[in-house]
Amino acid sequence: MTAGWREYFDGLKDQSPLYRVQAGVYVDSLRGAVDVRQHHRVLDFGCGFGFVPALLAPLVAEIGWWEPSLNMRSAAARNTAMFANARFCDLSAMYSIATQEVAWPGHGFDLILINSVVQYMAPEEVWQWLHQWHAMLASGGRVVLSDLIPPRHSSLSDIACLLRLGSRQRSALVAANQALGGVGSYWRMRHARPLTAISKADLARHAAAARFDVTFLPANLTHFRQRWTAILHSPT
Repeated sequence: MTAGWREYFDGLKDQSPLYRVQAGVYVDSLRGAVDVRQHHRVLDFGCGFGFVPALLAPLVAEIGWWEPSLNMRSAAARNTAMFANARFCDLSAMYSIATQEVAWPGHGFDLILINSVVQYMAPEEVWQWLHQWHAMLASGGRVVLSDLIPPRHSSLSDIACLLRLGSRQRSALVAANQALGGVGSYWRMRHARPLTAISKADLARHAAAARFDVTFLPANLTHFRQRWTAILHSPT
């Protein structure tokens, strides 16, 4: 995660109702686009406050989760504590490795979910992690990268999408303000630490170097409709 964003997330609280709404929209879209089965072992990489693992836990055999922000990690532990098949996966050692691919101990994951995470990573970090995610997959496993920001993306469209989602609540502006930790502070942070944009051509090229084939979905899996989603899988 790029400098500054981790500190930003460490200051957020899981009070906004939009966090649960966002998680529900994502899980519903995921199940419509990807075959999620009861026997699957799933990892939510960058799980935030843990609402997605909590929704997936009753649907799969095991849901692992990882979050670099200590604040969000504590919340995720609370929000998944009731599920015996949910567990924290400590990826700290792998996170610090630059280019060396490390074998994942034990059985690999059938699905690795990386939702609304890549934009907070430096491009080099993303390309390095492609190799790590590949090493963590079971045979036939897939990586789902969603909420990817295309080049020349308008940040105003993201705010509009968030407010549209917030219209389900009594006060869309209050809900969005809570979800962003303050709209003003979020805008200042985005100006100081611009989000990482990824082109489909760049992802396809680096994914091939990590031994992945890439499928681009026709629509993003979240409420941010101008962003995009890709599924990475090992060729058979």
